[in-house]
Amino acid sequence: VEALKATPDDKDLYLYTLELLPESPSNQTDAFKTITAAALEKEKDYYGYYLGLCKLQRIGGEIKEALSSCRKALELDATPYAVYRELGLTWAQAGDKEKAEEMLSQGVELSSGSYKAYVNRAGIREKFGETKAALADYLKAMALLKEFRTIGGNLDTAFINARIKKLAPQEKARASRPPAARP
Repeated sequence: VEALKATPDDKDLYLYTLELLPESPSNQTDAFKTITAAALEKEKDYYGYYLGLCKLQRIGGEIKEALSSCRKALELDATPYAVYRELGLTWAQAGDKEKAEEMLSQGVELSSGSYKAYVNRAGIREKFGETKAALADYLKAMALLKEFRTIGGNLDTAFINARIKKLAPQEKARASRPPAARP
């Protein structure tokens, strides 16, 4: 956030900061909120600032407002993966599994070469108890991460490996259970 304070008009840095912003209130979210408000005063037709507002509102528990801000971002530009990420995460926080998965799946379609798209969808699938689908997404994310080494890749690799190690035994146990008898 400090770098963004120094160059608040840098839209790429804004989107990167948005992605890294913690999912809970902090000093960083307060600073990001100030930057977002100032940016929206200057430019109301950039989708990224509405995504920032969406995430800030979601973090603050204002789900209805967050969905409205995300929809505004979608109206302004329906092509960036980040729009679908934020919409999916917001629907998930609202408890709507189907809409969350739909948005994140559209994001995966748009960014099928991005391991982060699979990680985000896997996290939501895991949250809603879809172990097999979550595991498949984590495995796809790991394959993509190995193919396209990125900055921060070691940390992401460790995170994805931890999720795979947790879910794989659960899925194996579930798959080995006999089907329930039908009355």
